[in-house]
Amino acid sequence: MSALRQACDIDRVRHARMPERTAVSRAADQLASVPTGARREAEPWEAMLARLDLSAPEDIRPRDMRRLLGDMWVEAGCDHHEQQLLSEAVRRDRMSMDRAILHSYLLRFPLAHYGFDALLWAAQLVARRREWPWRTRGDDFALWDKDAGPNRLATALLDTARPSEVLRAAGLDGDLATGAFVRHAIRAACAVAATRRGADAVTSGERLMALASEVKGAEAIDALLALALLAPWIGTAPPADHQQRITTLLTSRIGDPRLAPARWTALAVELRSEGLDISVEAAFAVLRRWLVQATVREFFAIVAKTTDRRDQWRDRTEFWLGYLKAGHITDAWFAFGSQAEREARRFMKDQTMAFGRLEGSGATSTQSSLLLTIGDLRIAEWSDNGMCRFWNAAKPKAPPMYQRVYYTAVLKTMDAERGYDPLRHAGSTWPSHFARRIYDRTGIAHPLHGHGW
Repeated sequence: MSALRQACDIDRVRHARMPERTAVSRAADQLASVPTGARREAEPWEAMLARLDLSAPEDIRPRDMRRLLGDMWVEAGCDHHEQQLLSEAVRRDRMSMDRAILHSYLLRFPLAHYGFDALLWAAQLVARRREWPWRTRGDDFALWDKDAGPNRLATALLDTARPSEVLRAAGLDGDLATGAFVRHAIRAACAVAATRRGADAVTSGERLMALASEVKGAEAIDALLALALLAPWIGTAPPADHQQRITTLLTSRIGDPRLAPARWTALAVELRSEGLDISVEAAFAVLRRWLVQATVREFFAIVAKTTDRRDQWRDRTEFWLGYLKAGHITDAWFAFGSQAEREARRFMKDQTMAFGRLEGSGATSTQSSLLLTIGDLRIAEWSDNGMCRFWNAAKPKAPPMYQRVYYTAVLKTMDAERGYDPLRHAGSTWPSHFARRIYDRTGIAHPLHGHGW
């Protein structure tokens, strides 16, 4: 740091400020710094470096110096001139240069760069040598402490329902809200939130969701955001409204893990590379479990409001929800006929919920089907009087989950492939017959009907 300190103590006569220039001369300099033909576009980085002598930073115009201060942490070519450039910017003792240094520190926050210590020292110096808001902000939020700063901001963000106001108070709104300092703070907030439980997890989750929706800087931390929102609910359940908000946020930002598994796999790989103690797979499985539960409940609720046989549907609802509540349904997806879909849209609680469509002959447009996986069984339950079909899920002719389109004839096939069974909802004893078939094939007993008979 000696070079920076010496820069501040050099003889004032030798380094006196240049005379004030007229507005015309300043405009001429700005135009001259950009090659002809590129006045309205940013000059390429390489072209700017080619016309500058970085070994003589005192000769670099203010506009170029500000750009160097901002981008030399992420662009190549400065060849260890970073400390000299910082020294010159500090020596000039101009507010615009001081702002450029602080902006660079907060926007780039280049912890891994070999010149970071020089940038940190320069930021500490220029923030404190003026009576301006950055002096107070630095003290209030420990901005110039690379460790305490992001952690203090993280605590403040988790302690408020209005994260944008906290960022404004810290001077980290606007472009700086997308910067690396804020991203480090958000990551720290997510790490804390992931360890919370019960009511504390609800509170921190709500504040993280507010942060994700209000702050642009949250866009780059989807992996940690998902972990922080889901990890507290491994083995337990949040309030229904909180669960719904988390589900809506994550599926809209990242995608439904049943439909976009590659995206969620990539996030899991990203998180495991950070050596986290929390089981990423267990956390992400929470969202999948919620989506399965919501799918089954939504299907039965919708059909109950559109069927003419509500008494019949009540029995089917109670039967399948028994398996759902016991945690035995591991996959669920439903498909509507064209008319059934129009009716369903009127009653669907979550209008963003994904589902498939039934096409082709074999059923009326008012029918719907729910595909379930219990153990190694794939099951297609139908509305109205449709028979329930059972397949060995591993067999080629078992209907796949999560397709956008299903052909009715395939879901109603009478193909005698080994492992296929159709059962009717006949009489009052059908639940026991169904329970027996499922137990024989999977070893899973129904919570009420047991092994059946």
